[in-house]
Amino acid sequence: MNLTVQTDRNLVRAAGNSLRHVLLSFTAPEPTRGASRPAVNLAFVIDRSGSMGGRKIELARAAVTQALRMLRDSDRFSVVSYDNEIDVVGPSTQASAEAVRNAIRQVETIQARGNTDLAGGWLKGCEQIAEHLKAEETGRCLLLSDAWRIRASRIATNWRGMRRRSAGAGSGRPVLASVMTTTSACCRASHRPAAGISITSKPPSRSRTSLRVKSAKRSKWLRAT
Repeated sequence: MNLTVQTDRNLVRAAGNSLRHVLLSFTAPEPTRGASRPAVNLAFVIDRSGSMGGRKIELARAAVTQALRMLRDSDRFSVVSYDNEIDVVGPSTQASAEAVRNAIRQVETIQARGNTDLAGGWLKGCEQIAEHLKAEETGRCLLLSDAWRIRASRIATNWRGMRRRSAGAGSGRPVLASVMTTTSACCRASHRPAAGISITSKPPSRSRTSLRVKSAKRSKWLRAT
């Protein structure tokens, strides 16, 4: 930090009062660039069910748009939206400027409707990550939902035995915490960490669940452990 002092006069009277002006200038050092972060492979999963109408869906769209604009060219992303039907709004792709612009235009068209298939939407996001996840990448599935009219016990039955590694934020409604506690998992594609978001964490179970992900070119195992 460099400090520079400038006064309006070089001399000040020793006796009597006077008004003087002093300008202090601070110059911060050049920022040091740290190590670049690893590339990320993200799936944005947007709940577009009827309960997400109004301000909720607006905030969800805005959050995804802001996140997309923060991605680097080396990153990958995909966008999934769901109600009782699941749509891949944007398949997994490199985060080029053009791809981000196209995705934002698609996200802006998402409107609330229908019922809720949170489990299917979450799984579709994990599949998008698993198809292209590299060893050096960090994979995350980001779920944006109010978790309204979700039967947590039904989802938990389908994903029993999965290990949860999770972090999240929400309104604090008990149903939201319940759903995320029972459904979130750390996905692995070819034994590489892929995704997980939840309100709370839970110790791993001894049992393991494997979900087959089919690709036009090849098949992989999306392992939830």
